[in-house]
Amino acid sequence: MRTSDREIAEAGHLIDGMTREDLEGPDCVDHCTEALEEIIGAKREGHAPPAPEPGRVLDLMSALHESVRRAQESRGGTGTADVHELPAKEGAGTSAGKRKPAPQCPTGRGRDTRTTPARVRHAGERSRTGNPGDRGPSPGPQ
Repeated sequence: MRTSDREIAEAGHLIDGMTREDLEGPDCVDHCTEALEEIIGAKREGHAPPAPEPGRVLDLMSALHESVRRAQESRGGTGTADVHELPAKEGAGTSAGKRKPAPQCPTGRGRDTRTTPARVRHAGERSRTGNPGDRGPSPGPQ
């Protein structure tokens, strides 16, 4: 595909119009690149890289319990619930190596072809249905 000079010029104008020059200041600092540059600089000088600053560590279970407690309080709940065992599924564990048969076509004529990828038509080949909505070359003037 050949790109015309006009299209290239329009693309350049679009890029110029969307380019921002005001990407300076504390909100536009790449902290990852700065940290990586510090590590590389320390290794070049033969020093140990700086230790990372400890981050905030979350205890997920206590956060979950706190979230559940707040949700119960907001609903006016007492925090108790009825707990019961789920019934076992029929035949659970008995069909370990068995597979389901392939789905049958709604017409009853073999395997359901809707689960397989569509056949690829080659250039110049018409669709089997001849419908205008099918992708493929048009049959031409009638």
